Amino acid sequence: MIQIQRIKSPQKEKAYQLMKVCYPERNHDIIHLKAILSQESNIIVTVSYEGKVIGGATAYIIDMITRLCKELFVYEVGIEESFQCKGYGKMLMEYLFKLAESERCDKVFVITEQSNIKANKLYKSAGCKGDHAVCYTHIIN
Repeated sequence: MIQIQRIKSPQKEKAYQLMKVCYPERNHDIIHLKAILSQESNIIVTVSYEGKVIGGATAYIIDMITRLCKELFVYEVGIEESFQCKGYGKMLMEYLFKLAESERCDKVFVITEQSNIKANKLYKSAGCKGDHAVCYTHIIN
């Protein structure tokens, strides 16, 4: 059975499990996760299969300055490799769309590289439209 849910601060252990599944090579700080989860605009969603976290997403609600609306920026999406291409990512995206609607966002956006074939396939299958935007980064230290 699949369960998709938004994680709140008291459930920080599930967010920690998500980080270990999607990013096993990184160090994870549960205190930092608790601080992130304490802000309503920060969103962590988990996908669980038979009680085990197999993936999820991080996203952020952004209040727009130039117009009276909000947008949901989906920053990271990850599904454990053995569960990929089985519809769980699409279910996760559909959950995020509903969450954005309930938060009165008028747009959901996600950025990925053109070379990330699986991510592009996922976002297209979920109904997202691609464009030719360019994302620039400036790294500080």
